[in-house]
Amino acid sequence: MNKSSCCIAVFPDYTAAAEAIDRLVASLMDKDLISLVGKDVQHGKVGLNGLSSLNDDLLQLGVQEATLHCYQCMIHGGSFLVVVSGNYEQVENACEHLEKNTQADVALHLNAP
Repeated sequence: MNKSSCCIAVFPDYTAAAEAIDRLVASLMDKDLISLVGKDVQHGKVGLNGLSSLNDDLLQLGVQEATLHCYQCMIHGGSFLVVVSGNYEQVENACEHLEKNTQADVALHLNAP
């Protein structure tokens, strides 16, 4: 996985996460930039090798090490992550769309250019 930045939205259930992804794709977001990660679900580049690779993938996308445990706990608690990775403009655009969803807890994680 290339080093880039990401926007992560945490959703309480699969349906809400899947609907958010559909809205991102409808807004012309490249679906190859979007990943969905849950306890038993991994679609996209993030967590492709299962939850064991999630920490490494998220570190590459600008997530601070101290935050990784929080994301793991949320996933193990039944939440789903929608992760959009890419350049700053793509990630910022995704965050703007995801923040409109009242079910989502959204965070922006940036790597230094």
